[in-house]
Amino acid sequence: MEYDAIIIGGGLSGLTAASLLAKSRLKVVVIEKSYNPGGSCGIFKRNGATFDIGAAMLLRRTGHAPDDRALYQ
Repeated sequence: MEYDAIIIGGGLSGLTAASLLAKSRLKVVVIEKSYNPGGSCGIFKRNGATFDIGAAMLLRRTGHAPDDRALYQ
């Protein structure tokens, strides 16, 4: 199959670019190394609770997030 655009990376930017190109009627494929798309805007589940890791990453960069090492152990 032939594509008009090949997007490498299924994060927010890649998915946004792919959707805008597809909306313009281009044939688009997104190549993502992970099983789930979304990049840093993902989740993980622990003991029945769901954690949004995308927001935690943003807070961590500003230095205003609490110490969350226990979540990842």
